Parts: sequence; C-alpha cells; structure tokens
Amino acid sequence: MIAVWIVATAFTLVGLVYSLPKWVRLATCRGKACGTFVSARSAFGVDVQPGRAAYEYEVDGVRYMGTTGWTNFLVVRVGAPCRVRYCIKKPTRSYLVQAGTYINAVLGSVFFIAGLGIYAIGALLMACGIA
Repeated sequence: MIAVWIVATAFTLVGLVYSLPKWVRLATCRGKACGTFVSARSAFGVDVQPGRAAYEYEVDGVRYMGTTGWTNFLVVRVGAPCRVRYCIKKPTRSYLVQAGTYINAVLGSVFFIAGLGIYAIGALLMACGIA
C-alpha cells in the first residue's frame, strides 16, 4: 500500500511544481505587446539541439528584454516579430504566446489530477479493506 502513496505523492508534487508557476504566469501576464526576436542560440553537446531565444518588446515607451526557456520546438528568425504577454504591474515579467505554454500548464495539471485520483483509489482500497 505504501507504493500507492508514494506514486500518488510523486504525481501530485510533480504536477503541482510543474504547472503552478505556468498557471500563475498565464493568470498574471495580461498585457499584450508585439516583440522582436533579437538572438537565438542552441545548446551544445546533445543529440537534439534545443534552442533558446531572446526577444524585446516595448511597454509605454520603455523597452524590455525577455528570454524563452530551452525547447526543441522553437523556430526563431532574428528580427522576426513575436507575440508577447507581459505583467501589467511588472512589465519585466513576460512570455511568448505559443501553444507550448498552454500545453505545459495543462500537462502539469493532468499529472496533479492523476495524483489526486491515485490518492482516491488508495483511500477506496483502504476503506474496502483490500489493502
């Protein structure tokens, strides 16, 4: 039975740690801006080369810089436009509007919900006297 609790805890914690910051970012970054990619680079020493990009955007006449996380699914052309969401209260916090941002938040939530489901199954097994 201890294995059920360990798996449930692992799923719940991973889901929470992975998705909570992304949901907070999605909830707090409501401002919209058009940005421009200013640089792109690849990681060295790995088989599949993940990429990371830097972008700049302007809010109320002030220019800000942001960077993406490492990803294998980033196609960047320096000088190309990009859609940016930023925090209205703190414009230095931003992210690029991409499907991956939403997919990551949902994926973490699925792990969290699966962990809760495993907890429920464990509790049901204990209540039935099976474990």
